Amino acid sequence: MSILSSILQGFKEGYNKEKTDLTRWTNIASEIGSRVNKPLKSPTFIMYFLGLVALMGGIGVYTTIYFEINNNYCLINHWNIALSLGTYFIALIASSSVDLILSSQPEQKDLKAFGIILILLGITLFFLIAIIHNAYSYVFAFGGTLLAFCSWWIANANNDNLNLERNPKDANPTIIGQLKGDESEFNLSAE
Repeated sequence: MSILSSILQGFKEGYNKEKTDLTRWTNIASEIGSRVNKPLKSPTFIMYFLGLVALMGGIGVYTTIYFEINNNYCLINHWNIALSLGTYFIALIASSSVDLILSSQPEQKDLKAFGIILILLGITLFFLIAIIHNAYSYVFAFGGTLLAFCSWWIANANNDNLNLERNPKDANPTIIGQLKGDESEFNLSAE
């Protein structure tokens, strides 16, 4: 009977451990969810993302598309365009992932692991583009670009330089104590 009770005890401990693991999954999902939603309140963040990351950052992709279309309209080399997208998204994923890894709190190991997984996914997608020399490489190129945009968004959601929400206390500071000085240094007469 003691063997059966020890087996049941092991199942109970395993079940409780699974609850703890699910809590960690819930925590990482909650953290990523808040990082996705928080920037939606900041027009500055959205304009920076659209103007600089998407438009200006992708200028190499746009020039590749332009030259492919203008040089030989009938014989567009789809692989060149996909490869250009690949170099764009791998740089964006790498910088975003490193930002996630370095800027997250020490107790947020799951967020650091998420950054490492993003890098590995980006490298995999880039190599798939490099191997496939036809129009199907667009699938991986667009998937990688979408992944890059999401990773940049998540990594920079807590960047104070991009979130310019004003704190009401910043506009009206509370002054404690007497201010030093007087009006004698200022010319207050109307001339």
